[in-house]
Amino acid sequence: MLGFVYGNKHSSDFSIIAKSVNRPILPALRKRELIVPGRHGTYDFGNNTYDNRSISVLLQYVGKSFNDLRIRARDIAAWLSSLAYAALTFDDETDKYYLAKCYDALELETLFRSGAATVQFECQPFALYQESSGEDLTWGTALPWGSEYTWDNLAQHTVAVTGDMDFDIDYFSTQELGLGSPAGSKFNIVITGSFTNITITLNGKTLTYTGPVTSQTIVINNVDATVKISTTNELSKCTGDFLSLKPGINTVNIIGTGLNCSVLFDFIPQYL
Repeated sequence: MLGFVYGNKHSSDFSIIAKSVNRPILPALRKRELIVPGRHGTYDFGNNTYDNRSISVLLQYVGKSFNDLRIRARDIAAWLSSLAYAALTFDDETDKYYLAKCYDALELETLFRSGAATVQFECQPFALYQESSGEDLTWGTALPWGSEYTWDNLAQHTVAVTGDMDFDIDYFSTQELGLGSPAGSKFNIVITGSFTNITITLNGKTLTYTGPVTSQTIVINNVDATVKISTTNELSKCTGDFLSLKPGINTVNIIGTGLNCSVLFDFIPQYL
């Protein structure tokens, strides 16, 4: 019987089974419209953003007795009561997860009486891939065979830079990733080594780090708009715009002076 993992624990750990009641394939758009007096319809400003996505799951107890369930009720409550967003993964889609949180009360008394209760997860709007492009796959990964990531995944997203060059990134996803992406999203550019200055251009946007840098690692966080060497803020040394990935093949252009570094594009694909 299929179930789900939430907060690193599977529903079967609590002797319950789960059935999805409502897993919308598309989160709702926030309206940006204005009613114009004397005109039919509305004026649409566009540039809509997505609301959180609600997922409902029916829980059913399959243990020895309802008394046994009552004994473990507080464990179930603790499991579902994460104060922060936690990863929610369904057994029929193990390569993706949602960042989810339970706000509504779960009526365990209903579960005691009828053997079933519904839990409502409020999730960030996009599903996230289980692995980051900045990590190589290991045994025991949640990714199924045929995954877009391969065993040499890290090498595919890292390039040695000793001069001006272009580099293609296959962003196999359905949703643009960068500034404006929801909490929990990830798109870092990690530069390790030395250079006098470096400029990266991607999808019509350009970001320049004026340097110089010697044998250090810079992390450019394109989601949270930060640039750091370790914990030191280096944003004042940057000009231009933070970068974004679009679904499909993305061509990166890298130029600069004194280039002797590696550049890693570390991201987690996200999906509608």
